[in-house]
Amino acid sequence: MTVCYLILAHKYPEQFKKIARHILNSGGVCVAHIDKKANLDDFYVEGVSYVRDRENVRWAGYSAVKATQKMLAQALKEYPEATHYVSITGQCYPVRPLREYADFLARPENLERSWVSFYALAPGMRNYKLVQYREYKDFEGLLPEGIIRRGVRKVYYKISRMFPRKNLPVQFYQGSAYWTISRSAALQVMDFLKTPKGREVTKIFRSAPMPDELWMQSVLLNIPARESVEAWATDGQLAPGTKHSENHANHHYIDWSGNGAHPEVLVEEDLPAILESGKWFTRKVDPEISAELIKALDAIQAG
Repeated sequence: MTVCYLILAHKYPEQFKKIARHILNSGGVCVAHIDKKANLDDFYVEGVSYVRDRENVRWAGYSAVKATQKMLAQALKEYPEATHYVSITGQCYPVRPLREYADFLARPENLERSWVSFYALAPGMRNYKLVQYREYKDFEGLLPEGIIRRGVRKVYYKISRMFPRKNLPVQFYQGSAYWTISRSAALQVMDFLKTPKGREVTKIFRSAPMPDELWMQSVLLNIPARESVEAWATDGQLAPGTKHSENHANHHYIDWSGNGAHPEVLVEEDLPAILESGKWFTRKVDPEISAELIKALDAIQAG
């Protein structure tokens, strides 16, 4: 059984290489998207399949979704033997041995199962604005930081609030951008995006902030493959407006204790909590700040 990893990276090439080699040494395969702003040669690892038509990825923009979809499309074509496709980044790191993860996914009861954290968006929720209003983060990212960007943002936010979207084509969901889905689910997801409704939904993703935390959940939970999504907290069919921690269904350990827009960077002192969580991956790690933690995690992979 083969597991295919999709790695989205834009910096820290040496850390990327470590992650890729752990995957390859475990018998897995991987497809990588290296940000167009980075030098692709710096990230080269023999055996890794790279997306050649690269995106200039902007934080919270649709460009991250395009990059991930390109990886998934390439992975489905190049690695049809894969049972599952796993979304990670160059700042995620394996915790438990990846050979054991492959064995876990290969269990008969897991072959068609997917793990995607989610909660349903509904009017009145703070995050419902992600689909209700238009915020062009990729355009915003083209502007120089400072007064110009802040001024433009203020203007289009004000205009956007005057014309909220109505009659959304599907129930939208939000969750973590890091997921594991079966091959059959992945094929259904990509097929849905080609349908008229899929194109309608994509228009919303294009102008939604943080669509990387929307697109997989909102597609997967509106197609037959939703029946394969691992249940958590309830029966998996959460009522609109319900929100739970992404760690419940995610295979990542992520520390959001700082209550900011980004998770905490993990260090060696976090290792006991990471191991106790039983998660397969952790996020987020930095090659300098997390150096001792990475050494410990490398030792686990080495066995």
